Amino acid sequence: MLKILAIDDNNDNLISLKAIVQDAFPESFFYSALNGPKGIDVATANDPDVILLDVIMPDMDGFEVCQILKKNERTRDIPVVFLTANTGSKESRINPTCS
Repeated sequence: MLKILAIDDNNDNLISLKAIVQDAFPESFFYSALNGPKGIDVATANDPDVILLDVIMPDMDGFEVCQILKKNERTRDIPVVFLTANTGSKESRINPTCS
């Protein structure tokens, strides 16, 4: 069974993502977290197949979350898809520190 984790500080976004994911992958299991630290805990505990990660969050942004995930042996190989409403320049949306 496909396991997907979404991390976003906006609960409405998580509700929308869950609906989209469950429509496209009805047999999947959807985990969610409203902040970076909780998302890291959920990822470590549940070993999702992919993480959908909001870039702009208070306290710990998506890039910081990704860096922590990639340093952890248990979570480092999980693909991370960044989500953002940032419409600035390409350079402001790309951060090479999370690889």
